[in-house]
Amino acid sequence: MIKAILVFNNHGKPRLSKFYQYFNEDMQQQIIKETFQLVSKRDDNVCNFLEGGSLIGGSDYKLIYRHYATLYFVFCVDSSESELGILDLIQVFVETLDKCFENVCELDLIFHADAAHQVLDELVMGGMVLQTNMADILCRLHDQNKMQKAEAGISAAPARAVSAVKSMNLPQQLRDMKLPDLPQAIKAYAAAPVALATNILNTIYPTDKYQNIQRSETFPTRFFGSESLSSRFSETFSEGQPEPGSDGYQQLSGTVRGGGAERSKKHKKKKKVDC
Repeated sequence: MIKAILVFNNHGKPRLSKFYQYFNEDMQQQIIKETFQLVSKRDDNVCNFLEGGSLIGGSDYKLIYRHYATLYFVFCVDSSESELGILDLIQVFVETLDKCFENVCELDLIFHADAAHQVLDELVMGGMVLQTNMADILCRLHDQNKMQKAEAGISAAPARAVSAVKSMNLPQQLRDMKLPDLPQAIKAYAAAPVALATNILNTIYPTDKYQNIQRSETFPTRFFGSESLSSRFSETFSEGQPEPGSDGYQQLSGTVRGGGAERSKKHKKKKKVDC
């Protein structure tokens, strides 16, 4: 089982560290410092594995490392792991990083630590080796990157909308907006009821009939026949009735008065006969 994976430069500065057993922050820094002192003192002609330091397990654990340019890649494992297998695993790890970053260097691990941890998680999880085929690892990394880009596009949609609104330059557009001429607008609004009434008449009566109505006939005659409503109403009301001030009117009043005098005379004669 793998207990820790450490990557540091020639000066002992950690560039990547992954512990699969809990250590507090201070203890992790002490382990990195002790491991660097053990590895950096070794000559390049000796083997690439040695006993672990006192802080990380002593003789029960082994440190297996490779030195590339300015970086040390160190795996701390127990006795159940094969030294040659771990050396091959370190080689796969470095080659995968080189494929991802195109000639990987120390700065790639500094500025792209998340990608380096992502590659390491495809190799080792929980201290156990998961995958050693570099092609499969690269395929999975490609799928994960595609998924991350899709999620980033969805999450960045509100930000793009805000930037698009900002780029519209709304104050300038409002300043350049041309309002209609108010006098012309008022005139058009005043003429609107007239136009509406004209459209209604044109709908009820076509244009040619409406023109004939205006030219030849009056509006009441069109609705009430050949005679106008006013003339028919006046003739009906005055039919058989004498005009005020005419002879008929004087005769009517005289008849009423005369009739009353004759009835009074007959009444007096009846009284005399009874007597």
